Amino acid sequence: MDPSDPFQSLLEAVSCQLCYPFHTQLVCTINRTRDKATVGSHSQVILILKMHALICVLLLLVCSSLMTIGEAKRREKEVDPKECEVCISNLEMIDKLLPKEKKRNTNAIEKAITQHCTKSGAGSEWKPSENLKNPRDIKMCYYFNPIKKSIAQPFSTGMPKQKVCTRLKKDNPEICEVKYPIKVEKKEGEEVDYGKLRVKQLKTILDQRGVKCTGCTEKSDYVQKCKDTEHLEF
Repeated sequence: MDPSDPFQSLLEAVSCQLCYPFHTQLVCTINRTRDKATVGSHSQVILILKMHALICVLLLLVCSSLMTIGEAKRREKEVDPKECEVCISNLEMIDKLLPKEKKRNTNAIEKAITQHCTKSGAGSEWKPSENLKNPRDIKMCYYFNPIKKSIAQPFSTGMPKQKVCTRLKKDNPEICEVKYPIKVEKKEGEEVDYGKLRVKQLKTILDQRGVKCTGCTEKSDYVQKCKDTEHLEF
């Protein structure tokens, strides 16, 4: 190829375009224009090249946006099954304390929350009910105590417990951060299938055992670490 050819640089530029589908079309356009050798042909090719480059950029932006939206939707579907579980469990226990005719009464619901959660006191003087045996339930009741009115209002509408907790989470994110320890069921003579758990759950199990998985990068690393630390109590 002739290095003095004014179209040569354009051909090289085309080969660097991100949108390969336009490559052949642009090369053909440049060659046809060069063959005509008109005065304004060089400017014409530059204009065409810019237009196609703009189309490429727009297509890439659209594709990137679609991928981002798709990833966001995928993450929304992958909800942690343990999210809000302690909140939901305690609301269900409170619900059992209410007779059917009082389930829509906000004052009765607040009293039921107090009955379920509190032995005495409030604020820094608050003491949990003796019926609460699990530390997670005690912690949840500690969160419930100052927001009884916020709980009673959606509760009284018959809203599902999951939605009540999700609603509370907006102003009190800690509500759904409390989770029960992951129980690993192991039958005699059988191995625990850690592979079916998520990485987040595997990390939680190791945290419960007081173990750090230093250097772990793949799920298989966490699975192996869980197997190696089964003898530890958690």
